Amino acid sequence: MSLIIGGKSNCIYSELQKQEPNISKFCVMCDKQFKKADRVHQLVCNHLYHRGCLNERFGQNILNCVKRDCRQAIEIDPSADYNIELYHRFPEEAIAVLENRLSIGQAQIKLQQNGMDSGKAEEILKSVSKLKSGNKELTDLTRQCTKLENKSLHLGTKVKLGAAKIADLDAQLRNLNSRGLILTIILISTLYLGYYCITNK
Repeated sequence: MSLIIGGKSNCIYSELQKQEPNISKFCVMCDKQFKKADRVHQLVCNHLYHRGCLNERFGQNILNCVKRDCRQAIEIDPSADYNIELYHRFPEEAIAVLENRLSIGQAQIKLQQNGMDSGKAEEILKSVSKLKSGNKELTDLTRQCTKLENKSLHLGTKVKLGAAKIADLDAQLRNLNSRGLILTIILISTLYLGYYCITNK
């Protein structure tokens, strides 16, 4: 699922380059050349950003392309699985854990290789682990709510069908009552007419 409507988000630069060989080699925001493994965002206007550069822009609530002769508005998909605040808050290795691209152990090794203190790395990854667990619980709850909603809709349909049957039976009963009343009137009229004929002989 893409964070950016009409664009591409969180792509690996080398993979995007295979799809689009003529894409820019430089980030619009920092002017640095992309490395093959860099994660990038591509806007509707086709301008490319390092993920960190554009996420920093999101963190400042600026939702348009930084290029002066473009200024393309950036539309964020509200139903996307991405959380801008998380991308702004956590290092890329921690985000990779959230996206199931790295295990916690692999992320810890990478963070320490990049110069982060082991205690700090462990603290960040504990937070990510809790968040991931919370997201799973939330997903499970959402599924349960969806099941309950479907059951509720099914019951609602049954109630509507039951109400329709009751209305049909009520109409039939009224029809029978009307027929019974007519037959009663005919019977009384016949009896009265017979009595009249007998008494006037």
